[in-house]
Amino acid sequence: MFFCDLLKVCKIVFNLFIVFLLLFLCPSCDKRSNKEESNLVTIEKVDSIRVDWETKITILDFDQNKSRYLAVDQVTKEFLIIDNTGKVLESIQRFGDGPNEYNSSLIAASFFEEKGGYLLLSSRDLIWYSDVWEVNDRFRFVSEWYAVFYTGPRYAVPYYYQKNGSDIFVFTNFFSGFNSNAGIKDTNIDFLVEQFNPVADRLEKVILFKSADIPRIDLPKGNSSMPVQVYHLDKEKNLMYLTFQHSNEIGVYDLRENFELKYNVNFNHDVFNQSNNSKNVGLFRFDQGLTGILYFKGLNESSEVAKKSVDPNYVPFFDPKLYGLILIKDDKSIEVEVPFPFPDCEPNSEIVQLPGNRILMRDIYNGDVEPEFSSYSIFEVSVQ
Repeated sequence: MFFCDLLKVCKIVFNLFIVFLLLFLCPSCDKRSNKEESNLVTIEKVDSIRVDWETKITILDFDQNKSRYLAVDQVTKEFLIIDNTGKVLESIQRFGDGPNEYNSSLIAASFFEEKGGYLLLSSRDLIWYSDVWEVNDRFRFVSEWYAVFYTGPRYAVPYYYQKNGSDIFVFTNFFSGFNSNAGIKDTNIDFLVEQFNPVADRLEKVILFKSADIPRIDLPKGNSSMPVQVYHLDKEKNLMYLTFQHSNEIGVYDLRENFELKYNVNFNHDVFNQSNNSKNVGLFRFDQGLTGILYFKGLNESSEVAKKSVDPNYVPFFDPKLYGLILIKDDKSIEVEVPFPFPDCEPNSEIVQLPGNRILMRDIYNGDVEPEFSSYSIFEVSVQ
């Protein structure tokens, strides 16, 4: 009897030891898995450009067919065509009342790669310019909302092709990271996107706000305003990858099938605190089914006060250390978060996605005198 009881005790101790060993090893396994996952993705600086121009510019778009950038002078409103080395090839001024000019406040401008020339968009009209900046076509409309950017256009024109593959739809109120419905309660609006159909010459409303097909939204308590979208348009595949500033889900929509939801992708933030004003600020689509989500982690009030006591000009939103980049594959074989990998760049300035899994970002300027140039770094994301 004594030996039987002793044997039972030994078995219990052994089983407890196995359970303890598993509990001890599992976190290590997870960490090893995360580390191996991180090693599958690399981000490195591959190039840089410097644009010598005496006033500040904003780069809006990149023409991959001719390897050139479209930028706007924030002071003079001139458009600049810049080659891939940073050389200004030409500057164009088209603000005025002439036959080839515009007099509205522009929201967006971009290359029209498929048909040539340029697209300019305001809350009142869409203009198609030729390669020599003469008006090919001009469309007038009256949007339900109105935006004025005193520094000139801030976005590339968001457009996609209809089913026939030759005509386009243009978003008129839907820009990534921009709250076009500031101050409007969600009970007063039932759609997300207002778009202009040039063929039918009319505005159309798409994607119901209360639809079950939009990504989950977790607005901060007490915030009853409309959520702010963060998205990427894939014009080659006619897909839209959509999330919101306060969300951990991406919806992928077929633009040619009336925004039909194809699938969802969930992701997790390492730090996402509503009291710190955490929010998603950018969404990028790379090759091999890889999506990038750039987000602002934010800072609590006491930490912000401490930093401002040292630097009165400190603003958390400008601090690259407070950003994270999540990289996730559609099949979830990779989901990893890395600290903001561009410590010398401005995360709150223009970010232009380039072909070949590359991103262009403005460099931080630390000088005391207003610079007469703008410098940018180009980074490449690689998946093993």
